[in-house]
Amino acid sequence: MTNIVWDNSWNTNYKSIDEQHHNLVDIINNIDMNGNVLTTVESLIDYSAIHFADEEALMVSVNYPKSRYLEHREEHNRFKHALLDFSFLLSYISDDLKKLKLQVNIFDKFVSLWFSSHFLLSDRKFTEWLNNNDGGANTSS
Repeated sequence: MTNIVWDNSWNTNYKSIDEQHHNLVDIINNIDMNGNVLTTVESLIDYSAIHFADEEALMVSVNYPKSRYLEHREEHNRFKHALLDFSFLLSYISDDLKKLKLQVNIFDKFVSLWFSSHFLLSDRKFTEWLNNNDGGANTSS
């Protein structure tokens, strides 16, 4: 399975958000055919929901421009729906190891690519705005 190696350019300089990003990467890196895939997917769904809510609350609290906030939130929502769709699909085919393996490989690549691009594009856009408008005053929060 894919192993995402953390890139320091993904850091937001907000400790709680960075810790959550690291935790998400850890969950993704634990997607494994030898373990309970559905449990890992459910963990990713649950933890993503918490992280996205925290990140969106931060955006609101620092007055991130509404159009950018709504765009970012929509990315989160589309990803949450995709996770739920994959979870349903994986549970539906869980008795067919050949289909399950294929779908887990697709899921693994999708999730890895989504997070990498989200960190590099959307989160970076927010981070740059945050550091330019807040000066990184909350780096320990």
